[in-house]
Amino acid sequence: MFRFCSSTWLLLVLFGGAQRGAAANCSDAFRSGSDDFVLDAKDAVERGAALLATHNVSVNKDCETFCCRDPRCNLALLEPRDAKGTADTRTCVLFDCVHKKRFVCRFVNQDGYHSYMRESMFQRYLQAPGKLSPPIANAGCDVVIRPGEIVTLNGTESVALHAAHIVDYRWSLQSGDPTLKMEKTDLQDQVRLSNLHPGSYVLKLSVKDSNGQSGDDEVTVLVLSSELSSCECSWEMLAIDD
Repeated sequence: MFRFCSSTWLLLVLFGGAQRGAAANCSDAFRSGSDDFVLDAKDAVERGAALLATHNVSVNKDCETFCCRDPRCNLALLEPRDAKGTADTRTCVLFDCVHKKRFVCRFVNQDGYHSYMRESMFQRYLQAPGKLSPPIANAGCDVVIRPGEIVTLNGTESVALHAAHIVDYRWSLQSGDPTLKMEKTDLQDQVRLSNLHPGSYVLKLSVKDSNGQSGDDEVTVLVLSSELSSCECSWEMLAIDD
């Protein structure tokens, strides 16, 4: 079984509680995001984001400063140091994450990365003043399996905001063979899938928090045909294409 993570929206969690500060020689404030999240650059560019420039920096805050000096830049991604290298520097990549008045960048878990976001962009595109933000549902990574396998999905990475907590998880089939069998487990956020036939299934996770706010996310389960599942090369091709 393979799981492919399509980035899910975690931006309010990554940047929502971050401290604000101004980069050196720059009047704009930036938000420092959580560690160990990396921008899904391929997905972002496909959605219209622009990769502006790359720089080598020895001081982490210099990455923020480079972004601040470029008026087109609204997000800076700081890559981890090369453990095998001798240079004490990190690569800083600058992005314009706004396309057609929409924020198009997403993040996934990966160790060693750090991000800086321009405060003005966060306020304009990601924060709704005076309103409680809904919880961020996370249905997990897309899954590719062979016929006959059983899949357990979970929403454990879903997050409630504004000091709330998630009180309800609900899974529903959006598309695919309706003979799919869905069973709850001992964990509130999980669902076990069986009787899966070759084809594609889309399932939606809906979560509700203690503030009465709701959010949802979708995940795809792809069941290979017998012919494809017997060919080892098909698994490699799927992993490479993702």
